[in-house]
Amino acid sequence: MIEYVQQLVDIMSGDRREAVEEIGRQLGFANNLLHWQLLPEDKLNNLEHLKRDWNIAMVGDGINDAPALASSHLGIAIGTGTQIAQDSADLVLLGDSLESLPKAFLLAQKTINKIKQNLFWAFGYNIIALPIAAGILLPKFGLLLSPPIAALLMALSSITVVVNSLSLKVS
Repeated sequence: MIEYVQQLVDIMSGDRREAVEEIGRQLGFANNLLHWQLLPEDKLNNLEHLKRDWNIAMVGDGINDAPALASSHLGIAIGTGTQIAQDSADLVLLGDSLESLPKAFLLAQKTINKIKQNLFWAFGYNIIALPIAAGILLPKFGLLLSPPIAALLMALSSITVVVNSLSLKVS
């Protein structure tokens, strides 16, 4: 599972104070983390201030969220929101809730792990097979890979990377 060193969540909304305070109360937020009746530039300024000390993920669904989504380290749009919010975000969640967000983070983490594995296999092949194909073992051991065998090994390396990528699963 993803480990969080420290997390800070603010609610920045264009909605009226009462609505934001009610949502904050339901979610157990401290009042100093609630911001209401914000214009798009207010959200952007708050986000820019937070970006000085934090890596920022911004979640939004409306036109007024688009500048902050684009400016954040990770912009996350809700799929049922406006097209401009989706276009400004790095990640679009399908549906109208945040329930799939932990699964999206898990998928991202597993994808990075697969990329690292694939790089290991690809570089491993190149480090071993290419010098042999170039003749490094020819003078001492008389071993040389013929071009067809080297091409077959390269194809097998590519197949290994593809099969490893296809094994990606999210539980």
